[in-house]
Amino acid sequence: MMRETDARPYRVIRIALLAGVLLFGGVCWYVVSRQPPAPDESLYAVLQITFGAALLAVVGAFLVLRRVVRRADAQRRPALTVAGWALGEAPALLGGVTWLLTGRPLLYLAGTTLMVAAFIMFPLGENA
Repeated sequence: MMRETDARPYRVIRIALLAGVLLFGGVCWYVVSRQPPAPDESLYAVLQITFGAALLAVVGAFLVLRRVVRRADAQRRPALTVAGWALGEAPALLGGVTWLLTGRPLLYLAGTTLMVAAFIMFPLGENA
């Protein structure tokens, strides 16, 4: 188990990842509310497929990484935990791009939910 002072930088990293995604969501909301993009169903369909593929890849990587974290020694666990958080960030950012391009926030919300799930799947206290 990590001491409290050793865990501090990892808590800051987790907060920074979440803050970046939430700030990006705020920017998306502001931009789309000021000038909504023109409706483009074909673009949204392509982005949905891309998001679905990214989602499947991230969930698969979560499952593999979870096993790796459990088997890793205490020195490697914090870095692997941060890798899990970063994997969770990818769908949220892709959802934000989709929101900017199409004006639809659903994939951003789904990606952000997956990012929070990554924080739960890879908790700092257990892995660090």
